[in-house]
Amino acid sequence: MEIKRDKYLQELINRMHNHVIKDVTGVRRSEKSYLTRLFEETYLKDIIEGHHIEKTQELEELVNILASAIGSLTNVPKIESTFKSVLHSKISGNTI
Repeated sequence: MEIKRDKYLQELINRMHNHVIKDVTGVRRSEKSYLTRLFEETYLKDIIEGHHIEKTQELEELVNILASAIGSLTNVPKIESTFKSVLHSKISGNTI
């Protein structure tokens, strides 16, 4: 069962460009998952449309790679290598 939280989603959307990390917490895991999923979809859609990105799957993978590397050192060549070896993508370091 999905519980809509439009008010809270709108609050996230209103603050998505303020360069502050958002931490979505809630009593119910389903509420947190719902808001997080909607925010990610809205945020990624904004980036894709605003920058005319064609390789949307690569952008989603990049977000996942960066999110999983929070707290550890990473760099463009390392990410480019991951794209080539794991995802078999020819995305360049300049694009990343």
